[in-house]
Amino acid sequence: MKNFKRIFLGKINKSLLAFIGILGFTAGCFPKMEYGSPSADFILKGDVKSANTEQPIKNIQVVMNYDTTQTDENGNFTLSFKDFPQEHDVTVYFNDVDSSLNGDYQNKEQDVHFSGDDFKDGDGKWYEGYTEESISIKLDEEEK
Repeated sequence: MKNFKRIFLGKINKSLLAFIGILGFTAGCFPKMEYGSPSADFILKGDVKSANTEQPIKNIQVVMNYDTTQTDENGNFTLSFKDFPQEHDVTVYFNDVDSSLNGDYQNKEQDVHFSGDDFKDGDGKWYEGYTEESISIKLDEEEK
């Protein structure tokens, strides 16, 4: 009886091993599945000028959706974020953080709307592309 059990269990083990081996080899033959979620880049470009003199203001902090930059010598900036490709309304904050180095200006908030229907250069898969908006901001000087 012990001999019969050993032979029987040995054949079961070999059969299971063969079955698992065949499954392993055939699993690699199926086409690769692609998983993910659609995404797009939202880019905001703009410039910041003095409301009084129309001159560009450098070193103004610009904040949008956890991304921060400062304006360059010409008052220009670019910010971006990646999200699901749909309409987005964001608030952009403009802060004069360098004190009086470039003059004293009042902080400002500006709402920006990204429409969800004009994406460019998508890859036809999960990446829908990018969309751009442009704004021009005029900051008032601080009252003394």
